[in-house]
Amino acid sequence: MIALEESVGWGLACLFLPFASLIFTIRHWDEAKAPFLWSVFGVLPLVFLGIFVSIPQAERWRRSDNLVRMNTGDQGARINPPMRSKCERLSVLSGCP
Repeated sequence: MIALEESVGWGLACLFLPFASLIFTIRHWDEAKAPFLWSVFGVLPLVFLGIFVSIPQAERWRRSDNLVRMNTGDQGARINPPMRSKCERLSVLSGCP
């Protein structure tokens, strides 16, 4: 909005060119400081939430990948015996070889 108040050219550039808003923020720091900081602080919770949600999902993918590797024999020596017996029971119950 501040870029449009400056000129129509700046406004259109900020809407359609990737780094125009950054250049406008640097060149007009006094006017653009508050909106820039609000946008940065608004994005930070989203970043932390994304990290918070993705870590458990990555752990689930890692565990399921180990089960697949166990059933195909790629990683059988690296899985501890209790996990191996669970994987073997799972493969018997699911009918997989």
